[in-house]
Amino acid sequence: MHFYFLVRLSAVWDKASADRESLPSLYALIKKTSVRSHFADETYHYHLTMAEPRDLNPSNNQEEQRFRKEFWKRHSLQRAQQEKENVERWINFAIRIIPRVERTFIAPNLRPFRDSYIAHNLDAAVTNKGDPIKLRYGDEAKLLRLTVRIVDRLHLALNGAGFAWDQAQEQAIRNAKELWTSCRFNLSDE
Repeated sequence: MHFYFLVRLSAVWDKASADRESLPSLYALIKKTSVRSHFADETYHYHLTMAEPRDLNPSNNQEEQRFRKEFWKRHSLQRAQQEKENVERWINFAIRIIPRVERTFIAPNLRPFRDSYIAHNLDAAVTNKGDPIKLRYGDEAKLLRLTVRIVDRLHLALNGAGFAWDQAQEQAIRNAKELWTSCRFNLSDE
Protein backbone atom coordinates (compact mmCIF):
# COMPACT_ATOMS: atom_id res chain seq x y z
CA MET A 1 0.00 0.00 0.00
CA HIS A 2 2.91 2.33 0.72
CA PHE A 3 4.20 1.89 -2.84
CA TYR A 4 0.72 2.53 -4.24
CA PHE A 5 0.56 5.72 -2.18
CA LEU A 6 3.92 6.80 -3.62
CA VAL A 7 2.73 6.08 -7.16
CA ARG A 8 -0.43 8.17 -6.64
CA LEU A 9 1.52 11.00 -5.02
CA SER A 10 3.98 10.84 -7.91
CA ALA A 11 1.09 11.19 -10.36
CA VAL A 12 0.15 14.50 -8.75
CA TRP A 13 3.75 15.59 -9.40
CA ASP A 14 4.14 14.11 -12.91
CA LYS A 15 6.13 16.17 -15.40
CA ALA A 16 4.25 18.99 -17.10
CA SER A 17 2.36 17.85 -20.16
CA ALA A 18 -0.86 18.73 -21.97
CA ASP A 19 -2.23 15.24 -21.26
CA ARG A 20 -1.52 15.22 -17.51
CA GLU A 21 -3.37 16.78 -14.63
CA SER A 22 -0.41 17.41 -12.38
CA LEU A 23 0.88 20.30 -10.32
CA PRO A 24 3.79 20.93 -12.74
CA SER A 25 1.27 21.03 -15.63
CA LEU A 26 -0.83 23.54 -13.73
CA TYR A 27 2.31 25.50 -12.87
CA ALA A 28 3.14 25.77 -16.57
CA LEU A 29 -0.22 27.51 -17.05
CA ILE A 30 -0.34 29.77 -14.00
CA LYS A 31 3.20 31.06 -14.34
CA LYS A 32 1.95 33.09 -17.32
CA THR A 33 1.04 36.60 -16.20
CA SER A 34 -1.97 36.71 -18.51
CA VAL A 35 -3.45 33.57 -16.92
CA ARG A 36 -2.92 34.87 -13.40
CA SER A 37 -4.46 38.21 -14.35
CA HIS A 38 -7.43 36.47 -15.92
CA PHE A 39 -8.26 34.57 -12.72
CA ALA A 40 -7.73 37.61 -10.50
CA ASP A 41 -9.84 39.83 -12.76
CA GLU A 42 -12.57 37.20 -13.07
CA THR A 43 -12.76 36.91 -9.28
CA TYR A 44 -12.85 40.71 -8.93
CA HIS A 45 -15.66 41.03 -11.47
CA TYR A 46 -17.66 38.19 -9.88
CA HIS A 47 -17.63 39.82 -6.43
CA LEU A 48 -18.13 43.33 -7.76
CA THR A 49 -21.29 42.39 -9.66
CA MET A 50 -22.96 40.28 -7.00
CA ALA A 51 -26.60 41.20 -6.61
CA GLU A 52 -27.61 43.27 -3.64
CA PRO A 53 -29.30 41.15 -0.99
CA ARG A 54 -33.05 41.36 -0.95
CA ASP A 55 -34.37 43.61 1.79
CA LEU A 56 -36.93 41.59 3.75
CA ASN A 57 -38.02 44.71 5.66
CA PRO A 58 -38.07 47.41 2.99
CA SER A 59 -38.17 50.95 4.18
CA ASN A 60 -40.02 53.83 2.56
CA ASN A 61 -37.37 56.22 3.83
CA GLN A 62 -35.43 57.46 0.78
CA GLU A 63 -32.37 58.34 2.86
CA GLU A 64 -32.20 54.83 4.33
CA GLN A 65 -32.61 53.23 0.88
CA ARG A 66 -29.81 55.42 -0.52
CA PHE A 67 -27.57 54.56 2.44
CA ARG A 68 -28.13 50.82 1.92
CA LYS A 69 -27.36 51.04 -1.78
CA GLU A 70 -24.16 53.01 -1.13
CA PHE A 71 -23.17 50.62 1.63
CA TRP A 72 -23.65 47.63 -0.68
CA LYS A 73 -21.64 49.32 -3.44
CA ARG A 74 -18.73 50.04 -1.04
CA HIS A 75 -18.97 46.55 0.44
CA SER A 76 -18.91 44.93 -3.04
CA LEU A 77 -15.91 47.00 -4.07
CA GLN A 78 -13.97 46.14 -0.89
CA ARG A 79 -14.90 42.45 -1.10
CA ALA A 80 -13.95 42.29 -4.78
CA GLN A 81 -10.56 43.85 -4.09
CA GLN A 82 -9.93 41.55 -1.10
CA GLU A 83 -10.86 38.42 -3.05
CA LYS A 84 -8.68 39.50 -5.99
CA GLU A 85 -5.73 39.94 -3.62
CA ASN A 86 -6.44 36.52 -2.09
CA VAL A 87 -6.39 34.88 -5.53
CA GLU A 88 -3.13 36.62 -6.40
CA ARG A 89 -1.57 35.59 -3.07
CA TRP A 90 -2.68 31.95 -3.34
CA ILE A 91 -1.47 31.61 -6.93
CA ASN A 92 1.84 33.32 -6.10
CA PHE A 93 2.30 30.87 -3.22
CA ALA A 94 1.93 27.97 -5.67
CA ILE A 95 4.29 29.63 -8.16
CA ARG A 96 6.95 29.95 -5.46
CA ILE A 97 6.61 26.51 -3.88
CA ILE A 98 5.95 24.13 -6.82
CA PRO A 99 9.38 24.60 -8.47
CA ARG A 100 11.13 24.31 -5.09
CA VAL A 101 9.43 21.03 -4.26
CA GLU A 102 10.05 19.76 -7.80
CA ARG A 103 13.72 20.70 -7.65
CA THR A 104 14.50 19.55 -4.12
CA PHE A 105 12.41 16.41 -3.72
CA ILE A 106 10.42 15.24 -6.74
CA ALA A 107 13.05 15.23 -9.50
CA PRO A 108 15.99 13.88 -7.46
CA ASN A 109 14.08 11.50 -5.17
CA LEU A 110 10.43 10.58 -5.64
CA ARG A 111 10.21 10.31 -9.44
CA PRO A 112 13.41 8.24 -9.82
CA PHE A 113 12.35 5.98 -6.96
CA ARG A 114 8.96 5.42 -8.53
CA ASP A 115 10.38 4.87 -12.01
CA SER A 116 13.20 2.57 -10.89
CA TYR A 117 11.62 0.49 -8.16
CA ILE A 118 7.85 0.66 -8.34
CA ALA A 119 6.56 1.50 -11.80
CA HIS A 120 9.70 1.11 -13.87
CA ASN A 121 7.77 0.73 -17.12
CA LEU A 122 6.45 4.32 -17.01
CA ASP A 123 9.53 5.86 -18.56
CA ALA A 124 11.66 3.68 -20.84
CA ALA A 125 14.57 6.11 -20.53
CA VAL A 126 14.85 5.57 -16.77
CA THR A 127 17.76 3.47 -15.69
CA ASN A 128 19.27 3.34 -12.28
CA LYS A 129 23.01 3.62 -12.80
CA GLY A 130 23.81 2.53 -9.30
CA ASP A 131 23.21 5.98 -7.85
CA PRO A 132 21.49 5.67 -4.49
CA ILE A 133 18.04 7.22 -4.47
CA LYS A 134 17.48 9.16 -1.28
CA LEU A 135 13.90 8.36 -0.40
CA ARG A 136 13.44 7.79 3.30
CA TYR A 137 10.32 6.43 4.87
CA GLY A 138 8.41 9.44 6.23
CA ASP A 139 9.53 11.88 3.53
CA GLU A 140 6.25 11.24 1.75
CA ALA A 141 4.29 12.59 4.73
CA LYS A 142 6.00 15.97 4.45
CA LEU A 143 5.45 15.95 0.69
CA LEU A 144 1.78 15.11 1.19
CA ARG A 145 1.35 18.04 3.61
CA LEU A 146 2.99 20.42 1.10
CA THR A 147 0.89 19.02 -1.72
CA VAL A 148 -2.31 19.50 0.28
CA ARG A 149 -1.37 23.12 1.03
CA ILE A 150 -0.66 23.81 -2.64
CA VAL A 151 -3.81 22.06 -3.92
CA ASP A 152 -5.98 23.76 -1.32
CA ARG A 153 -4.74 27.24 -2.18
CA LEU A 154 -5.01 26.65 -5.91
CA HIS A 155 -8.52 25.28 -5.50
CA LEU A 156 -9.45 28.36 -3.47
CA ALA A 157 -7.90 30.65 -6.08
CA LEU A 158 -9.34 28.99 -9.16
CA ASN A 159 -12.70 27.77 -7.88
CA GLY A 160 -13.43 29.92 -4.85
CA ALA A 161 -13.84 26.82 -2.67
CA GLY A 162 -11.72 24.66 -0.44
CA PHE A 163 -11.63 21.04 0.61
CA ALA A 164 -12.61 19.65 4.01
CA TRP A 165 -9.24 17.93 4.50
CA ASP A 166 -9.66 17.41 8.24
CA GLN A 167 -13.04 15.76 7.83
CA ALA A 168 -11.73 13.54 5.04
CA GLN A 169 -8.82 12.44 7.21
CA GLU A 170 -11.11 11.75 10.16
CA GLN A 171 -13.35 9.65 7.90
CA ALA A 172 -10.34 7.69 6.58
CA ILE A 173 -9.19 7.00 10.14
CA ARG A 174 -12.69 5.85 11.13
CA ASN A 175 -12.84 3.57 8.09
CA ALA A 176 -9.44 2.05 8.86
CA LYS A 177 -10.36 1.48 12.51
CA GLU A 178 -13.66 -0.08 11.48
CA LEU A 179 -11.88 -2.43 9.11
CA TRP A 180 -9.08 -3.50 11.42
CA THR A 181 -11.09 -3.76 14.63
CA SER A 182 -13.78 -5.79 12.86
CA CYS A 183 -11.43 -8.27 11.15
CA ARG A 184 -11.06 -11.68 12.77
CA PHE A 185 -8.59 -14.28 11.60
CA ASN A 186 -8.74 -17.95 12.47
CA LEU A 187 -5.54 -19.74 11.58
CA SER A 188 -5.61 -23.50 11.51
CA ASP A 189 -2.66 -25.82 12.14
CA GLU A 190 -3.05 -27.46 8.72
